[in-house]
Amino acid sequence: MSLLNVDEAALYLRITPKAVHRLCKGQKLAYIRVDDRGTRRFRQEDLDAYISANCVPAHVPVDKSARKPISSPQRRVETAGQAGKGSLREEIRQLCQ
Repeated sequence: MSLLNVDEAALYLRITPKAVHRLCKGQKLAYIRVDDRGTRRFRQEDLDAYISANCVPAHVPVDKSARKPISSPQRRVETAGQAGKGSLREEIRQLCQ
C-alpha cells in the first residue's frame, strides 16, 4: 500500500492542493496523519472512493414525455409586467417541477 502526499493526491484528483486541504477540513476526504505537525497522506483507495461518491454521469437519459413546454421569454416578460414578481416566481417554480 503506497501513500500519496497532498500534491500527489491533488494531481490524482486533478484539483489544487488547497482544494485537497479544504476537502480534508470539511471531512469529505479520508486521510492519515503521519506526524504531530498534521502532515497528511492519502491512500489511493480513499481517493477512488471519493471520486466514486462524487461522480456525475456523463449522460443521463431524459424521459422526453415528462418534459413540459417552456413558455417564450416574451411571455415571461409580459407576465412579470402585468402581475408583478409573485407570478414570475410561481411560473419559475412550475417550470422547475
